[in-house]
Amino acid sequence: MQLKVSALSGLNAAAFDAAYLQEQVVAHQMTLSLIQNERTAGKDAEVVALANAQAPIIQQHLDQAQALLRSPASPSQP
Repeated sequence: MQLKVSALSGLNAAAFDAAYLQEQVVAHQMTLSLIQNERTAGKDAEVVALANAQAPIIQQHLDQAQALLRSPASPSQP
């Protein structure tokens, strides 16, 4: 974690925004993968129910982060 913080701290605003968004995409992809695994292989009904409830929300966040990453305008621009 500290390595990522150090790497991000030296970037200009546009580069920081792009790197941060990329990290958000990766984090949401990993989270969605874990949730989907729990949905299909989970043994605890309450945890599976929670995974089922959260999957669409995580997917929406992932879609939004990917859209921002593809956006021609940098989020740091007004």
